[in-house]
Amino acid sequence: MVNNISLFFMAGTEGTGKFIVIAATSRARVGFRPIPGNRFRIRVEPGVPSSESEFTPSPAPAGELTTALTRPSWKQPDAEQNRFSIVVIGEKALREQLAVALRAACTAGGESVAFIPVVNPAAPEWARHLVIAATTPAPADDTAERTALIAKLRAAKVKGVNSRWGTPALRAAAAKLPVDEAAERTALIATLRAANAKGVNSRWGTPALRAAVAKLSS
Repeated sequence: MVNNISLFFMAGTEGTGKFIVIAATSRARVGFRPIPGNRFRIRVEPGVPSSESEFTPSPAPAGELTTALTRPSWKQPDAEQNRFSIVVIGEKALREQLAVALRAACTAGGESVAFIPVVNPAAPEWARHLVIAATTPAPADDTAERTALIAKLRAAKVKGVNSRWGTPALRAAAAKLPVDEAAERTALIATLRAANAKGVNSRWGTPALRAAVAKLSS
């Protein structure tokens, strides 16, 4: 039988309780403690909160977590110690690996957040911010769009355009370029023909084509 333990108390091998638990999800809880030599031990214990104040360790290793907490950096669970752990040097490495651990606990090694964390209000503020970061979706990669916009603006000989321009600025500049009417007409006719609009052909004027397309969505 697996006994419940205090949700935010992580005893450690020596039973000292010096670990600071940052958060717990229905997959694991994450904690850390300083050790001599400007080092830190991070621990991820598989399990699930059984109440607002208690935690039930998993009776077997949580295999889903191994996709994120990988060997050789992370010590894996075994028959005697059902937990992941890692020792890092310095606060920068501590924050980096805590971010990895928290993300794993919130996603079980996947991409999207599936397990909402219970945050320890007594954890350091910077650590609570790591939890927020772990549950915030990554921004969309707009690299391809930016590359296309920059190429379009340079082809139009727009002055000063470069890779330091923000995406909104690139979009705004591209919107000011003269419309390629031939390309627009081709796209409008294709849209109308795909919608089986009657009588549409290349002799229609551009305003008529635009009006017909507008009616499709009305």
